[in-house]
Amino acid sequence: MNIKNIKSIDLLHKFFKLKSLTNSEEWSEENFKDNEPRLYRYQQLKAIFLAFDIPFDIDKFMSGEFINHTDKKYSKIINNISNDIEYKINPKELNTIFKRLLEYCDSLQRTLYINDGILLCNNEFAYTIKKINITNKSIKNNLSEIENILANIINPENKSFTIKELNNKYGYPMVDLNLIDMNNL
Repeated sequence: MNIKNIKSIDLLHKFFKLKSLTNSEEWSEENFKDNEPRLYRYQQLKAIFLAFDIPFDIDKFMSGEFINHTDKKYSKIINNISNDIEYKINPKELNTIFKRLLEYCDSLQRTLYINDGILLCNNEFAYTIKKINITNKSIKNNLSEIENILANIINPENKSFTIKELNNKYGYPMVDLNLIDMNNL
């Protein structure tokens, strides 16, 4: 049996997926109680935030306010960024870097997943889907570099958690979201 470890990149992907389904201002268990796919995604995301010791405040997350720039655990990422741009960044700038890169990734999500949910289509539409998917695959491959930077900022210690561990310690729902999505079409 393959046991998947949840990493900070998974936090990002789950964040973007839920954000693609609904406005983050509407996120709450109460608002999702009649929508199982969104409720379980919300609960999973909340559990992952807790595991990574990030307050579950979406506005503060999106602005990078969870980052404690005085914490030594960010030294490596600050040095990597400084080396990449060939000048020393101020650790306080890490929040802004995170915010800007997250906004960029967020802005691409609608484009990247425009074909999600299409099960059947006519020939002309199939052609457009194929061409869009080819282009989006290239964008996704290049976007992974930015997502990895974000993941390293979220989790500079490179921690990971098993789903069972997330379930036991943080209430992560152990559900098959693909099956739930299919049952809620």
